[in-house]
Amino acid sequence: AGPEDLAARLVAAHGGRSAWQAASTVSYDHTLEFDGDEGRHWRSIEVIERSTGHAYHEYPNHGSRLAWNGREVWASDWSIGNPPKVMIKLTQYSVIAPFLSLVPGARLEAAPPAKVPGQEQLLPTFIVRFLKDSSKPPSAVYYRLYLDPLTSRLGALEYAVGYGRLLDL
Repeated sequence: AGPEDLAARLVAAHGGRSAWQAASTVSYDHTLEFDGDEGRHWRSIEVIERSTGHAYHEYPNHGSRLAWNGREVWASDWSIGNPPKVMIKLTQYSVIAPFLSLVPGARLEAAPPAKVPGQEQLLPTFIVRFLKDSSKPPSAVYYRLYLDPLTSRLGALEYAVGYGRLLDL
């Protein structure tokens, strides 16, 4: 199956295009923990207005906040090593991964079936890319989406970060 077919199956398995279009905002409370890390866990509370892309993030474990108005990023009490601009889409695009093909500017590419590390079964995959635009927060170089072959739901997500300031850290 081609990437457009796989993307359509993935969207349908997660509620469909109409459900996605009906959501005017995306919001979530996200916690990232690493094995063996006893420090402050990475926690964010994020709200994104879909029509404009305006975003507000709070990082309560770090006492930091940021906002994006479509042109500029503001950060307050920024104590996180990652550059604020990269944070606008970093978690958001992982959370909305089943719908990435519907994000304006998404380009779909074919990819061969692949295994998720630690598993034996090959899963259908496709790649989503976005054109670089220095006026907007950066997205990953690519997002590779793995579909569960039985349900067409998202089985795994792989992405590659290429934002220089983040890589320098």
